[in-house]
Amino acid sequence: MSDRLSFETIQKGNYSGHRSPADYVVKDARAWQKLWEQTHSNATPEPNLPVVDFNREMVLGVYLGQRNRGGYDIKISDLVEGEGHLEVMVVETTPGLMATNGLTQSYHLIKTARTDREIKFVR
Repeated sequence: MSDRLSFETIQKGNYSGHRSPADYVVKDARAWQKLWEQTHSNATPEPNLPVVDFNREMVLGVYLGQRNRGGYDIKISDLVEGEGHLEVMVVETTPGLMATNGLTQSYHLIKTARTDREIKFVR
């Protein structure tokens, strides 16, 4: 039987300094600082780093990569605890016929209870 886990969105946006598609599991402050700086490398001033208690929590992040128009989105919709692993359910959205022109880099950062289980990102 699978259990759903709670999570809190740290930040979700359409513009970041992260140009390539990627998934992240962050379990320490140094890696969190680095990911936050990369995410906001195009922002002035850079927003303050949100506090995460890495003794009890971890950060999960999904990045869609750079797209050449608006309407693209990525989000973590659910966390499902399975036998020996944690599934991160990821939803990607593509634009319809009407979309803005311009570069976008959608992302979603969450925090949830720390686990040592294998983490699988599922699309």
